[in-house]
Amino acid sequence: MKRDATARKFDRLLVWKVSRLGRDVREVIATVYELAELGVTVIPVKSQTGPITSTMGRLLWAIQAWYAEMENSEKSEAIKAGQARVRAEGKHLGRPKRVFDRGEVVRLRDQERLSWPEIARRINAGVGTVVKAYRDLVGAPQPFGNSPEAGS
Repeated sequence: MKRDATARKFDRLLVWKVSRLGRDVREVIATVYELAELGVTVIPVKSQTGPITSTMGRLLWAIQAWYAEMENSEKSEAIKAGQARVRAEGKHLGRPKRVFDRGEVVRLRDQERLSWPEIARRINAGVGTVVKAYRDLVGAPQPFGNSPEAGS
């Protein structure tokens, strides 16, 4: 975007929110100033300030960027606090464990020498799930035949 602005391919930039122009307030302000110096007018859609061309407009935009960053930080803290509370209650976060006989995966792989996709079909689980179950019980899988690792 900055390369195109330098090449004068556009003179207006329409953005949804202030926070989209950088990771933090400093980066947002630097980007707005840099674009202004290149003659680009930044037009935020979700803003009451209008196009950012004047010093006052840039200041208001910087304040909005700071506020957006503060909101994101508060949301992040709330999520982390909720996760900590759930863990403290002894509940599990994330996807539920896939229920199947992990010993059967080892038997099918080591005794019947089936491929990972075939084991996954028989167990009714994903290929990655059966490979992980095997690794958890036995260690690194041994490549052979038509297994995904056979080529490596």
